[in-house]
Formats: sequence, structure tokens, C-alpha cells
Amino acid sequence: MNLIESVQKCYKNYANFEGRATRSEFWYFYLFFYLTIILGGIISSKIDVDAVYGIVAIFLFGSIIPSAALTARRLHDVGKSGWWQVLGFIPYVNIIALIPLIFWFCSEGEKNKNKYGPPIKINERKR
Repeated sequence: MNLIESVQKCYKNYANFEGRATRSEFWYFYLFFYLTIILGGIISSKIDVDAVYGIVAIFLFGSIIPSAALTARRLHDVGKSGWWQVLGFIPYVNIIALIPLIFWFCSEGEKNKNKYGPPIKINERKR
């Protein structure tokens, strides 16, 4: 899965918290997400137009649900509940919770069916 396919799939499954997501889908989406924010910040600092801040804010708010859904699907792929991502928002707990979360985000998904659904096609994993 490449960057464009990943972003399209994530926004297509806007509020789908069920199923599983591959590592490439997860990391490509977040690469797009953070690069867009950084690019928006750079553009807004250079041209100093409040409209750019507004566009970046709309993008951020419009991406909250898709990113939460994608993160839940990624956790499902490694056999964990999507609710684990909530620990990242609790002050002081998030520092410790990020360690297992990042480990799970980087781990290969389960190759067998788990309680969150069937495995993702093997040929899709190898891309």
C-alpha cells in the first residue's frame, strides 16, 4: 500500500472502528497527516494569512475521527482493543502508555483470524 492508497482508504473508512489495518496503511496516513500540518504551518508563517490557519484547523478537526478509527483498526490487527489509544490522552499516563502503543503500532499484525476479523491478505502485507 502506498501513501495515496493509504490516505484514500483511511478517509473512505471515515468512522469505521471495526476490522484491521496494516502497518503501511497506518504509518503512511500519519506521514501524510503530520506533513500536511507542517506544510500548513510553514505556509502560514511565510504569507501570514489567517485563512491558512483556518484551513489547517479544519483539516485537523476533520481528521480526528479518521485517525482515531485507523488507530483502533491498527490495534485490532495486533490483537489489542482500540480503547488502548485513550491512554495516550491521559496526562502523565500518556508518557508511559506511549511505549507499548508505539511497540504495537510497529509490530506485525496477527496472521491468523482474531476476534476483530480475518487477517489482511498476505500479498497486501508484503507491499
